Amino acid sequence: MNDHDRQACYYAATDRDTATKHGPYDDTNPTSTKEPSTMKNVDIDIFTRPEDTPIRGNAIASGDDEADEAYALEIEAQIEAGNPWAWTIIEVRATHRPTGLTASAYLGGCSYPDEAAFKAGGYYDDMQQEALAELAALAQQIVEDCDE
Repeated sequence: MNDHDRQACYYAATDRDTATKHGPYDDTNPTSTKEPSTMKNVDIDIFTRPEDTPIRGNAIASGDDEADEAYALEIEAQIEAGNPWAWTIIEVRATHRPTGLTASAYLGGCSYPDEAAFKAGGYYDDMQQEALAELAALAQQIVEDCDE
């Protein structure tokens, strides 16, 4: 499998309820360390949790059944080995430190060898920007609500 195949993701949602319908996870323990964002006083955290969507039929559909099965078995082996990035839902969360206000972007059906591969793949930058834009929109809505 090449890196593009290994880094398949099939859905995204900014609505936390959409992503959390897949079950509980520890949203107090990020997979990665906090990183400063491009916005003042905002941290970015990454959370992973197991994806409950079946691997087969969703991780890859190359048209080569043998290759698809080999890839699914590889993902399963990585899950068994404890790789939280093997088949996961990813949340990138922006948190405004002074207020605790948060906003998130979600991506499911993801398979990566590790966090570095996720960050290098392009989705991370997009998800940061999505979470930051949502955070800014929430802050703006609070300001507007106070003006009423």
